[in-house]
Amino acid sequence: MVDWTGIKYADIDISWDYCKCTCRCTVDNYIKTVLTKYKYPHPKKPQTSPHQHTPIKYGTKQQFTKEADTSLALDDSGVKRVQGIVGALLYFA
Repeated sequence: MVDWTGIKYADIDISWDYCKCTCRCTVDNYIKTVLTKYKYPHPKKPQTSPHQHTPIKYGTKQQFTKEADTSLALDDSGVKRVQGIVGALLYFA
């Protein structure tokens, strides 16, 4: 479908102001659409960090990392899901 009005291009909303010679490009509701597409479970309370952090121990000479990660690797569908989410968010960026 071709938009001859010049308002939308590649899901980007374009608003022209010819008097000021400006153009504003926005992607309205894009993040909401991505969250719905990938069925993101919204947390009940705000989450400001993706994981628990390791507290800093000031005054020590060396800070060692936590033990090795023993979680299982993703299968092919998990890899495709992560690639889709990252690709969608890179498009938004």
